[in-house]
Amino acid sequence: MEWVKHHPGKTRSQVISELTHEALLVNDQDDHIWIVKMNNRGTSLICFAVGKVDGIWHHKMIAEDIGPDIYDCPLEMLDMTVPRNEEWRQRVRRHHAEAQKKAQESQG
Repeated sequence: MEWVKHHPGKTRSQVISELTHEALLVNDQDDHIWIVKMNNRGTSLICFAVGKVDGIWHHKMIAEDIGPDIYDCPLEMLDMTVPRNEEWRQRVRRHHAEAQKKAQESQG
């Protein structure tokens, strides 16, 4: 992955705090973070990939328009944001439906 921004000397918590500043809603998934943010286009959904390379925290922003290849975005966040990529949103909904089906099957 090509990292966009480097954060030398900062902890993960500090990086996350910077990335989520002014966010309306945050969902931290360990190696990536989903946020809902207000901007001039309305509410937007943004994914930040977060990782540590050679002891330094890095991040890369992945906007919904691009169609992230990550599909665990909380449905609540989809429902509160303006759609920018309907095909990607359908994949997110399928991901959650399949996960729910697997959970039900494993329960009996």
